[in-house]
Amino acid sequence: LGRALVTAPPQPVEAINAARRPRALLLACGAPRTLDGETLKALLAAEGVLPGVDAALALARLVVAALGERPALLQELELQHRRWIPNGEGQPRAPNELLWPDARGRALFGDDAALYPHPELAFALPTLRRQLPFCELEAAPLEQLLRVLEARSARGQGATPEHLAWLEEGLRVKRLEASEVRQALSELPFLIDDRGEQRAPRWLCREGAAALLGDRFGDLEGARRHRRLTSALGIASQPGPRHGLQLLMAVAEELRLAAEAEESTRRDTERAKRASASGGRRPE
Repeated sequence: LGRALVTAPPQPVEAINAARRPRALLLACGAPRTLDGETLKALLAAEGVLPGVDAALALARLVVAALGERPALLQELELQHRRWIPNGEGQPRAPNELLWPDARGRALFGDDAALYPHPELAFALPTLRRQLPFCELEAAPLEQLLRVLEARSARGQGATPEHLAWLEEGLRVKRLEASEVRQALSELPFLIDDRGEQRAPRWLCREGAAALLGDRFGDLEGARRHRRLTSALGIASQPGPRHGLQLLMAVAEELRLAAEAEESTRRDTERAKRASASGGRRPE
């Protein structure tokens, strides 16, 4: 660890290296099991620490080992707020900025390496989760889920039942405000209607929209299981006047765009004809 971590590691002692049980020999001679708090504090301040992810991982291992011996270091070194744990991309993060990479976390937030501690730490130090205050899934910011839903939407995929349950629970315990959910998600096509079509909330009702308004709208029978979420997103039980107005405005906008495209094509055709008539010279 020393050679991976610091710019000037201590010189090896040949007698210790030759010992059959070097760790036991060092402990018998009075060597501490872990580094003291002041040394760790200096290393966390990057004093004499090599750059790169290998050094960051080595330091994290030393800190975790010391924390196992002296839990008070969590407060003394401000480990819960200090950025010292490399994430999966090798960037230092505070524990409360990282999610633990269990099956539920990945089901909700995907495999983005930046969200989780470096896999070498997560797998090699299973006690890490108990020792440090990682971000709980329920406390993750809405922005993280929004990025996941945007990426899924771009791939033609809707939200999973786990995503919808996370949003519903957040609204139930008032961790999420209805206004912030509406602002973040009302225009994003992240919901799948009863016909399997991907739609934004504003193009959905709980029932009756598809029959009354045609293919532009969809029904969301599963809305009954997520009443708080559908209410926050403004998904009505049945279509009303605002949905009819929304449909008319959408049709009008499509007609306007089609007319503009037709006019642009007509102008291009006329310019081409004039250029051909003038012998290929572009008109002034």
